[in-house]
Amino acid sequence: MRDAEQALAANNLVAAEGALVPAMVLAPEHPKTLRLIGRARYLRGDWAEAIRNFATVADVVPGDIDNLIDLGRAQSANGDIANAAATLRRALEHRNDAATLIELGIVLDAGADSEAALDVANRLLAADADLARARLLRARSLQALGRIDDTAAEYRELIRRQQEIPAAWFGLMDIKTIRLDASELARLKGAYNAANWNDIERSLLAYAFGRAAEDAGEHADAVAAFDSANRLSRRRVTWDGAQWSRQVAETIRAFEGVTESAPADLGSEVIFVVGLPRSGTTLVEQILAAHSRVEGANELPDLAVVIEQESRRRRRAFPQWVGQASAADWQRLGQEYLDRTRRWRADKPMHSDKMPENWPYTAAIRAMLPAARIIDSRRDAVETAWSCYKQLFGPNRVAYSYDPAELAQYWRDYDRFMRVQAARHPAHLRVQSHETLTADLESEVRALLAFCKLDWEAACLQSHRAERAVRTASSAQVRQPLRRSTASTAAYGDSLADFRRHFVQEGTTPDSKR
Repeated sequence: MRDAEQALAANNLVAAEGALVPAMVLAPEHPKTLRLIGRARYLRGDWAEAIRNFATVADVVPGDIDNLIDLGRAQSANGDIANAAATLRRALEHRNDAATLIELGIVLDAGADSEAALDVANRLLAADADLARARLLRARSLQALGRIDDTAAEYRELIRRQQEIPAAWFGLMDIKTIRLDASELARLKGAYNAANWNDIERSLLAYAFGRAAEDAGEHADAVAAFDSANRLSRRRVTWDGAQWSRQVAETIRAFEGVTESAPADLGSEVIFVVGLPRSGTTLVEQILAAHSRVEGANELPDLAVVIEQESRRRRRAFPQWVGQASAADWQRLGQEYLDRTRRWRADKPMHSDKMPENWPYTAAIRAMLPAARIIDSRRDAVETAWSCYKQLFGPNRVAYSYDPAELAQYWRDYDRFMRVQAARHPAHLRVQSHETLTADLESEVRALLAFCKLDWEAACLQSHRAERAVRTASSAQVRQPLRRSTASTAAYGDSLADFRRHFVQEGTTPDSKR
């Protein structure tokens, strides 16, 4: 099994699965075999099956701490944060060390329990002030809680200590509301120009320097840095734009004439906010979360997990099975989503789910949860795309954003798909223009609340004062009073000419308006 372990450590899934064949034949029920199969399934993204493997091992060998950590990671990836945290606490009963505690903190952070994640980071740093991963966890937790000055101080402390330099500079600039003084800018530029970084570290520094150069008005330097960052990031992701376009078209066709759905009243407690990243989805959710009846749940993975698990059960990819789904199937899937997200409605009767990438599931939402409200958050296409291009996203997310041509094609697929959905479901889908929202806040907020069947509450006009954890790229920006314009591309002038041309089609540039 050594070959399989080495292949898994190198993330070489094909080699690992090949090396596991003898063990699966000779000792299929052996705990080590089951755990290695679980790790292979985890890497493949089959988290439910990975959980089954790790859980079986945990029953047989309850003291296998590494297996418990693997189980906690798989539960977290599958969106089951409560059980993931419980599993890692079990591991801590056997091995109360910094590495296991860090794993718990990461899971708590993933579940938006930022106070608990902060407590873990504080405990770790109290025991060892040099533990850089704990300081990064503390910075992330503080940012989610809106303590922006404290967040910046933690990243600056890492830089002072010469620890995690690329991640610290990236984290500091990714706050997006922090400005560097001349000496800090010079230090960042020096780090960016140094030759001793690997590709991941270099991309982090390039994103950071790009933002700093933009803030300083050095737009040509900013474009060069962002181009460098995205070239490096694109090498690490897999994206087939042509295949994606075909899948979007197939999804449109799959739901033509679909009449089967869950009961009409299922899902009234959910508001979905979809769109592209950086299109204003966080602001829309912040406004909704300022309402006394709505819990802002941030970006939940649950809808995609429910759809993916159904695809695995049917052994057919979405949307190929849509035509065979009965009303009972859609009700089952809708109820599964509600069960998975129940914790977000423990204190308030409704929750918002603002995972932008849920837009391809809009028609599925309508079948699963007919009473749910769907908000399509839109912002000028070039502004949205440029904001995406300046952003490093989490692993396995937004892979299309690291190449301007791929970004533009993705935007067109999204635009085409959502126009169809708006025409098919006008009573349940609201198109929310970011520019109109910021220009006429009260009128738009009133219309937004009415669409969501919420009574008027003036607190929604002061959404930056809402006390909640925000775990998105806009977490600091939504803590500030609303600005009438967030456009930034005009200042670049001709420096962005190459970028803009990807969004020009037949003499027109797409925007956020219908």
